[in-house]
Amino acid sequence: MTDPDYDQDNTTHSHLASPTGPAELVVEVDTSLEERVALLRASGARLKPTGESGLRPQNLLVMLLCWAVIGGGISQLKTWPMLGMVIILAGVLVTVLLASRQRFLLLARKTAAQYRIAVQPDGLFLTSDNGDSRIPWSAVESIESRVQVTLIFLRNYHGLSIPHRCFASEAAREEFVAALGQHATTATHVTAAPVAVEPTQTSFFRPLVDNLLAGLLLLCLRRSATRHLHASVPQLVGLVTIPILAGLASDLLRAGLDGSFNGYALTGSLYGPPWLLLAAWLAARIADNPSTALRAAVGVQAMWCWMAVLAQGLGFLPETAWQTLGSAAMLVWWFPFAYGMFATVPALVRSTDMPPEQRVGAILIVMCLLALPMFLVPRNQPMWVANEHEPESTAEQRERWEAPTREAILYSQPRLLAEAMAQVKPGQPGKPELFLLSLGGHGSQDVFMREVKSVNQLFAERFGTAGHSAVLLNNPTTLNEYPLASVTALDEALHGIGERMNRDEDVLLLFMTSHGGDDFRFDISMWPFKFDDLTPQRLKTALDKAGIRHRVVIVSSCYSGGFVPPLADANTWVMTAARADRNSHGCSHEADWTFFGRAFFDEALRKTRSLEEAFDMAKQAIAEREKAEGLTPSEPQVGGGETVKPLLRRITQASGS
Repeated sequence: MTDPDYDQDNTTHSHLASPTGPAELVVEVDTSLEERVALLRASGARLKPTGESGLRPQNLLVMLLCWAVIGGGISQLKTWPMLGMVIILAGVLVTVLLASRQRFLLLARKTAAQYRIAVQPDGLFLTSDNGDSRIPWSAVESIESRVQVTLIFLRNYHGLSIPHRCFASEAAREEFVAALGQHATTATHVTAAPVAVEPTQTSFFRPLVDNLLAGLLLLCLRRSATRHLHASVPQLVGLVTIPILAGLASDLLRAGLDGSFNGYALTGSLYGPPWLLLAAWLAARIADNPSTALRAAVGVQAMWCWMAVLAQGLGFLPETAWQTLGSAAMLVWWFPFAYGMFATVPALVRSTDMPPEQRVGAILIVMCLLALPMFLVPRNQPMWVANEHEPESTAEQRERWEAPTREAILYSQPRLLAEAMAQVKPGQPGKPELFLLSLGGHGSQDVFMREVKSVNQLFAERFGTAGHSAVLLNNPTTLNEYPLASVTALDEALHGIGERMNRDEDVLLLFMTSHGGDDFRFDISMWPFKFDDLTPQRLKTALDKAGIRHRVVIVSSCYSGGFVPPLADANTWVMTAARADRNSHGCSHEADWTFFGRAFFDEALRKTRSLEEAFDMAKQAIAEREKAEGLTPSEPQVGGGETVKPLLRRITQASGS
């Protein structure tokens, strides 16, 4: 309204007045505060800057900092890092929306609540408590008739809101809108009111096909997509069912008919729809168009039906195809999810008629309510599981995994560790010698067991460590042969070896092989036991406490480069199978060696007794193999050991003579 006025009491009823002239229509307008807020939101970029921000900058900053502190604190918890990110983004969303609403409320309170509009040949004549004013037709920019209100957008950043309840009848409203369109200039854009209630559908499947077509067009970012939408609860239920059926069909093709239905898998499949409904409802509220919430949910769900089918199709690509893709395989696998999230933003905007200045809200909604929650749900289980027929080796497999649960294993471990330490002979004074402690961490894969045994044998043959070596190993088949590899056992073994070494001249070589995490935790796991975490800091403490002065630490695991900075110094030479942010390769159950183990121990150290030369040879061989197989380079790392290397040269020269 051009003449600002505010009347908080909006209880009077308005009606369509009798024409005062042959070409004049009159309507008495009485708007609520919320209706004026809706007008200001719909005006979008037409709003004139007023300097009012709703919330003061310092208040905005305080609110954002509070959300950052709360979310950041939660993200530090071991089990809730993603929840912290959700809270931070949700806090930003709430703060932005609150600031926007406060700004619109301030503007709405300065806008006239009651006025009288007369349609005349030369323009609109307005009467309010502040006086009269005339708006020429050339100042009318556009006319938009919605379900419950007609909006007249004017030049110079103003607008008029006429709720449809102000008209005596629907016919009176149509006559008024027709008069507006007749008198407005040809440049004026007139939009007819959308149909509030869709006609009753005689078929379920034809609207479903139309919705799927709309979903495909939404994926293609077509503006016309929403014209094909049929918003109803049965249609939404049908669209939610389609990805579930697609997943079931995919599982059937993989497992065959000889299987059974896994009802627990429905939990993951039904995780997304509640978040989708919440996102659609919030987007409709932001757009001040609550009636479009169901349409938005139907449109986005129809779009995700196509992405679900695409994701299921990618699962049928042969293993050779993924190997050919190499490092791009991960990008291809995540493409449906990433593109779907990208396309969801314009889908929400178009299906809710969201004004331009509110579209950042759609981006935040997608990030907070759709993207991040998907990372919190466990990976979906197959809905159809093939029946497992026990092979002849089932009894052996059962024996393998039941072995650690026997009571005798618990009581045999102290004895095995004591026997292992008893076999380590003290070093001879004046003669530098090499001591070896080999540790196999992950008990579910035999490759680590084979690697530890082979390294122990290799060093006995080529470096004279027989009588100076011990093995800690997690594997169900060696429970009665070697002590388990736990943090406690490692402490005891290092302490026992340290007592037998001549600390000024002997060198300990600690070899560890297992899986590793990006938090640099070395995997020492053996079902059903739960061992303490082995980190670089924990290992350094154990070595220092054992009093071992000269040491070589070789870590073969993913992300093992994270052991170099905490451990490497002049007295500690550290070699790792990978960079701190890279995977190592070759950890398959059937393999005899990992990539690093084969290249360094089984190949290089059989050609040379120099650990320096062997590492350089292994690094080159690993790079060539990874390149040939299309794998991301692991880039083995090395650091420290300035005072250890001369001692090792004397030891290796003596062992080779």
